[in-house]
Amino acid sequence: MNKKFIINADDYGLSPGVSRGILELFRSGAVSSTSVLVNQADCVEQLQELMNSGLPAGIHLNLTTGKPVLPAEKVPSLVNSKGRFHDLKKLWLLLQSGRLNPEEIRLELSAQVERMSASLKPDHFDGHQHFYFFSKKFARIVFPLMRDFGIRETRLPFESRLFPGSHPVLVAKTLLLNWSVHKIIALLEKYNFSYPDSFFGQQFCGRWSLRDFTRVFRHAEGVTEIMVHPGFCDDLLRKRSRLSDQRERELEVLRKIAGKISLDSFGEI
Repeated sequence: MNKKFIINADDYGLSPGVSRGILELFRSGAVSSTSVLVNQADCVEQLQELMNSGLPAGIHLNLTTGKPVLPAEKVPSLVNSKGRFHDLKKLWLLLQSGRLNPEEIRLELSAQVERMSASLKPDHFDGHQHFYFFSKKFARIVFPLMRDFGIRETRLPFESRLFPGSHPVLVAKTLLLNWSVHKIIALLEKYNFSYPDSFFGQQFCGRWSLRDFTRVFRHAEGVTEIMVHPGFCDDLLRKRSRLSDQRERELEVLRKIAGKISLDSFGEI
């Protein structure tokens, strides 16, 4: 089986520094795709830069970071007293207790897709913090919605191989995600979405090394998505992410593999 790779940089739009770093890596041949957070107040200008760059991009559906695209009063179950999204744990607990309004989820996610589509059509969808893989209740909202928007390509964040030396906390998170994804695969296939044959990134999140990329390139099979989170650290990133320094380190590692391997995008699988 021929090997093909998609290196997808998550969180375009999180801050100008993150977006600038992703675009630099695309121009150098280190990433071939990105996933866009559209709910930040300063994302419109960054979307224009993305459209002009030619970098293939998907929608990074988000219910856990920042503020909603819609006014908070239109999606009250999705936000806290400050009008910001709940964190992933709180979001899941609210869903399980029946305190999340499914229609508000549909409205907000639709608004996110529509905001991005006003600049460029997403070529795939995935989820910030993989939120909809942790409950079929989320997946049953997200999957038909994406089908209705005509977005047929997606991410399947299941890692079939764990490499020695990965951080124990990341290994635990990877195993939890694998377990969660396994319960959702049948529903994903019901809607006839396309996705790469394999995926790597959770076990290396924020800690990618050149050795890690080499091992993934060697052992991957078929079409493989590699999830990365690079970016330049700026003041907004420091406010919005606890992993700001790790993003710059990841950017430096990606610079070292630029142009060394042929890359594809979701639109090519």
